[in-house]
Amino acid sequence: MLEKIKYSVNKKIGKYLNYLVSISYATKNKAFKKIILKNRSLTKESNYLDYETYNPGDYGVNPTIARAMHLNLSNLPTYTDLICYITSQVWKNHLSYLEIGTSLMKNVHQVSNHIIDSSILCIDIESPPMIFSKVTNNKNKNLVDYLTADIFDNKKIIEYFKNRENLKFDFIFSDAAHTYEGLIQEYNIIYKNKLNEKFIIYFDDLDFPRLEDAFIEIYKDQLSIKNNLLCFTFEINGWVGINEKRHKNGIITNIDLPTLFEKDNIYLKNYSKF
Repeated sequence: MLEKIKYSVNKKIGKYLNYLVSISYATKNKAFKKIILKNRSLTKESNYLDYETYNPGDYGVNPTIARAMHLNLSNLPTYTDLICYITSQVWKNHLSYLEIGTSLMKNVHQVSNHIIDSSILCIDIESPPMIFSKVTNNKNKNLVDYLTADIFDNKKIIEYFKNRENLKFDFIFSDAAHTYEGLIQEYNIIYKNKLNEKFIIYFDDLDFPRLEDAFIEIYKDQLSIKNNLLCFTFEINGWVGINEKRHKNGIITNIDLPTLFEKDNIYLKNYSKF
């Protein structure tokens, strides 16, 4: 309980610090800038939350985040911008994308606007949100599926994948149950044995209590199966941009992303490699 209170206080303080330090960052990569502007245009014209029917906690959104959902994000990179950049550089077409904890689908909405002829699987405990129809009726010919399930509902998840034994993923974005047990559970029951030859597992909110412990445990387990893995953490703005503290994110991959970032002048704050 004490850890959760400390996290909440630090997040509120971090929001204001983020305003101050944000002016020190500016991406120099033209392709990345283009992605950022495309994402800002899309989110500006989109509605993700019906404030008239919203109740605190719906889709895992607290009132503070709800108030910031449609505020100006600024043109500083968010994790969504980074995901869109990575996928455009590594795959672009024919990507198998999994997002666990899609919430209001603000992230996957933007990702689906960049990738082409790809498959997208969304898993969330809530029913599809209001933006779902726009994501499914996309111009990029992406096939979108949505599984409403608690990640601890082994029976439902196993049943879903039972007839999809050959389904594997290139990119996984983990943003569901923000607990150690939740991360270990989703890894074991959903994607541990469903990674393609080249893959990226991307984790949000590793500054939540014990999430980084689970992140490292998953890395070590994959390291016992595969060689040449990279594992690193960094800080980046989340889905409401500079309107909250930067998120601690982490990536496990067998793709040489650090070299790509260096070549393309992509700077990640507080980058730390394991």
